[in-house]
Amino acid sequence: MVEISYGPPLWLWDYLRRSGAKGFFLPLSGGADSSSVAAIVASMSNIVYKSIKQGNGETLRDLRDIVGDNNFSPNNYQEIVGRILVTCYLGTKNSSNETNSRAKKLAEGIGSYHLNISIDEIYNKILAIFEKATGK
Repeated sequence: MVEISYGPPLWLWDYLRRSGAKGFFLPLSGGADSSSVAAIVASMSNIVYKSIKQGNGETLRDLRDIVGDNNFSPNNYQEIVGRILVTCYLGTKNSSNETNSRAKKLAEGIGSYHLNISIDEIYNKILAIFEKATGK
C-alpha cells in the first residue's frame, strides 16, 4: 500500500528536481484521469511540505530552486501546489457545466493556479482541416 501511495508522488518530485522544470501544466477536464494526476501532484506537495516541516533543509532548498524564490516557506501543501501546478479547463461549446465545476472545485481544493479557456476556435479550425483533408 505504501508503494502505491508514495511511489508516483515521489517519482514526480524526483523528476521535478532533476529536470530543471519549474512545475507542471495539467489540462484538468473534471474527469477521473486528470483528477487523479492532480491528486498525485497534491500528494507530492503534501509529502514535500511534511518533509520541510520536519526540518529537512535539502527539501526546502530544492523547493526554493524549483519555484525560483529563496525566501519561499510554505505554510501548507496548497501553497506548494499553487507555485508548481497550473491547471486549465479547456472547454468548448459542447462541454458541460458539471465537468467545468468539478475541475474548478478540485483546483481550488488543492490550490493550483487554475485557468478556464475556451478552445472552440482551435477546435473549429482542426475540424475544418480534417474535413478538407478527408472530404468528410
